[in-house]
Amino acid sequence: MNKKIIFASIFVIGMLALAMGIGTYSYFSSTQTSIGNTFTTGTLTLQLADNDEGWGNGTTATWASPSNWAPGQNVTSTIRLINTGSIPAEAVYAWWNNLVDPYGLSNVIEVTWLSDSTWMDHNSIGAFVTAFDSNNDSKLSLAELVYGRSYWNSTYTPAPFQARFYADEDESYEHPVLTANGGNIFDIKMTYQFMETAGNEYQGKSASFDLTFAAWQHHYVP
Repeated sequence: MNKKIIFASIFVIGMLALAMGIGTYSYFSSTQTSIGNTFTTGTLTLQLADNDEGWGNGTTATWASPSNWAPGQNVTSTIRLINTGSIPAEAVYAWWNNLVDPYGLSNVIEVTWLSDSTWMDHNSIGAFVTAFDSNNDSKLSLAELVYGRSYWNSTYTPAPFQARFYADEDESYEHPVLTANGGNIFDIKMTYQFMETAGNEYQGKSASFDLTFAAWQHHYVP
């Protein structure tokens, strides 16, 4: 074999070996690892209670008429809200919904009082009448409250009304409506009255509705 070719081959192999060996040399070093990097979220957990039920995930018949409810009589009750989570809630929203009323009884049930812990002795129903009195009788019926500006009858599609409750006038996050870890209780009081003008066609009739609450970290329309 040609000696020049043999020499060239040895030279190439030597250069490759040298290049591979370069990586095996290094300066001193030390390695450590940050382990267990974890993100854990807080919680916002709303619970309800009323006059005859303790804290839980809901209540039943907080507002229920007495036997033989007659025109002119009313029903008053208070529902209580608490946040057992770790994040405060700046606002509480309420929806009147799922009205079951085949006889139109909700048209002659008037909402006469609505207040909350911020102003428990102040009846704020006037603002609701101004916004939702669709038949201009200066009263707020349960039907108007459930369906907003659409005065109830069997042909209307529900558009549940949403109320917002805050812990103070300036809606400040520094004073949340529901503090964390059950730090405070927020009460909402309402009175429903069977209108004195209700006619005989409402005898023996019934209607039902749901009242849904949602606690929100910030106050904005969801």
